Amino acid sequence: FRLIDGRETGSSEEHRARAHPSQPFFVTINDDTGEVLEVIESDSAQHPLSNLADIRTPRDARNEEFFYFVAPYAQGSLVRNLLSHCFGLRRAEKRQDPESLDVIEGALNLNLYSRQGLINAKELDLVGRSLVDLYDTSYFYEGIQLFSPEHRARGFFMMEHPIHSAEKLFLAAKARGAIKANMKFVSYPNSTNYVDNFYVRSLTNALRGELTHEHLLVAKGIIARKFMIGIADYLAESMKRLRVYYNLKETSENCVTLNLNEAQEREEPYKTKRGSDGWNAVALVNRFDVSLLNYV
Repeated sequence: FRLIDGRETGSSEEHRARAHPSQPFFVTINDDTGEVLEVIESDSAQHPLSNLADIRTPRDARNEEFFYFVAPYAQGSLVRNLLSHCFGLRRAEKRQDPESLDVIEGALNLNLYSRQGLINAKELDLVGRSLVDLYDTSYFYEGIQLFSPEHRARGFFMMEHPIHSAEKLFLAAKARGAIKANMKFVSYPNSTNYVDNFYVRSLTNALRGELTHEHLLVAKGIIARKFMIGIADYLAESMKRLRVYYNLKETSENCVTLNLNEAQEREEPYKTKRGSDGWNAVALVNRFDVSLLNYV
């Protein structure tokens, strides 16, 4: 599956006239021939985005779930722990093989951070069983396909500045030996496994290949209609917005504040200075994500 503008599909004049990048439609493409097999328009009930509630519509607490799209190193583990520990939300996390519907060490033993795990969760009808309150994953399109137009989710994700995220990824890659120990941050975007513009690529399902301004417009349209956004640099305020939007109740007084204060004491300052060679190089490669953050 790919999410693309009508002009890229070679679709009909009718499709082109009705298509707009902020109103994307979903396309099935033959990976061998590039032939367009099926076009699902944005207003179709079959479009994966129809599984997410529009953020401006009233909440239906009985028939809606909490979908947390997690970007790598964008305070994901901290936010997950806050939602679980301070608000009592049940979530899934693989604790042991094989995956199962058992609760082990406080979490349902399923891995929602792999494509296969999400396939397993869908086959097990995880949403229909109501065994968790929070569905968190770094796979956007695979994640939202757990839901349906009859049983939607409300989307949230925490955005971090792309350069800050890249720095964390860079240091983590060095620590596990995935890149050369003497590599400089300015060269990191040229490394083999580096993925640029995580947000725009994920939201538009354009995981490989060149991005264009059209992809950025699609991503803007999706977050404007489908997501409540938090900003990692303003985590306390973002958690307040999250609590109000989802009508969450803290399990103990000042739980979020106390845990955030402890986390901030352990946090190390970013090393990459704005305007430096490293900053500029990574910002250029991630210019679509930078633009998306500025839009938010």
